[in-house]
Amino acid sequence: MNNVVRLFSLVMITGSLLAQSDRGTVTGTVSDSASAVVPNAAVVAVNPETGVVSRTVTTSTGNYTISSLSVGIYDISVEVKGFKKFLQKGVRVQVAETARVNIALEVGSASESITITADAALLKTEDSEQSDTFAGDRLNALPINFGIGGGAIRNPLGFVKLAPGASLNGWNDIKVNGAPNGSFRIIFEGQDATSNLNPRVSDESQPSMESIQEFTLQTSNFSPEFGQVIGGLFNFTARSGTNQFHGSAYDYSTK
Repeated sequence: MNNVVRLFSLVMITGSLLAQSDRGTVTGTVSDSASAVVPNAAVVAVNPETGVVSRTVTTSTGNYTISSLSVGIYDISVEVKGFKKFLQKGVRVQVAETARVNIALEVGSASESITITADAALLKTEDSEQSDTFAGDRLNALPINFGIGGGAIRNPLGFVKLAPGASLNGWNDIKVNGAPNGSFRIIFEGQDATSNLNPRVSDESQPSMESIQEFTLQTSNFSPEFGQVIGGLFNFTARSGTNQFHGSAYDYSTK
């Protein structure tokens, strides 16, 4: 019996190690107007669509990191005694990417606030990963048959054609940066969804276009957690519920 328990535990641990993240991260440094770092500042990330709140505090060096955030738009706020409240709206968190939001506080009362509504800069300074991100709304706004890959109408893999250095011919014959056909992998919601028979037939169990929130095609220099792939990594995340009622429908006609 003990051996069975040990085996089950080993399988569960191994399964968790194989999972990769389809979430994003926000990181940055909090400082004052003189560029001195501000430790122990309360940092809060709020997704207005879902109401999900994530919290952390800055370290002794003024740095903060909020990881495992679902894809979406976030409001980042910082409060600390002796400074005005800071609020940055419209911070976009994308699949498997890190957004840097550096925050400069102004001396004043906590009842006062500074609000920035412009989008945070999307310049990537955290790593050298090369990737292209496609939002689900963009996919559904394109012509209905654009996503045909190989025998699959509205195949999300077909959008690889929008990425530089990538091509698609025939039956999901996907090439990324000149890598061989069929050397790509697919991750959906953090789990490997690549067909064990042949990556090209993964579209037989593909998610519907409407279920996709966003996906990133990672082409090179990505994190070691996404190993065992040379021909591009499709990292999908599904749509989640929001505080607003919503739905979608489409019609396909051969006329």
